[in-house]
Amino acid sequence: MSAQGYKRVLDFWFGRKGSRDYLKEKSFWYGSPADDEHLRRVFANDYEAAKNGKYDDWIQAGDGEGALALIILLDQVPRNIFRGTPQAYATDSKAIAVARYAVDKGWDKHLPTIQRRYMYSPFNHSENLADQEMSLKLFTELGDSKHLYWARNFYDQIKQNGRLHLPRQILIHSFGRASLIPPSTGTRNSA
Repeated sequence: MSAQGYKRVLDFWFGRKGSRDYLKEKSFWYGSPADDEHLRRVFANDYEAAKNGKYDDWIQAGDGEGALALIILLDQVPRNIFRGTPQAYATDSKAIAVARYAVDKGWDKHLPTIQRRYMYSPFNHSENLADQEMSLKLFTELGDSKHLYWARNFYDQIKQNGRLHLPRQILIHSFGRASLIPPSTGTRNSA
């Protein structure tokens, strides 16, 4: 896929710019067996290519959009297509490296809020305290109270215990939601 191929990932994930569904929530953001299977069919080959460095040229493309598409393939897609397995986290280190680079360049500031959330997801998914501190900083700056709540809880767990108590995927699979999220918020988890 060419450097312009990142647009296909963003169009799928967020809707095509200018369309009615652009930046509207998608069911697969929250995961279900049917959505996971659909994402597997659509993105399994792209995930492998991204994992193997074949899309690394995307990082410099589109003033942050290419990096965002790569982060989605490395951070979000595997959490869906490999849900509940160690492979779901296999590309986390590459995703966080891309996210750090993009944030250091300031590319996140050019993106709509919902896309920034996805660019920041690798920081929130990390069990590294410095990454969690960055997650708190980024979600505070974004003014996103829902994601800031998660970031604060994950940061506190890692600071106190050196890691998260339970991976969120296990919590979601077992309880239908990450138990750290107060049910009163009416939110759905995007992990």
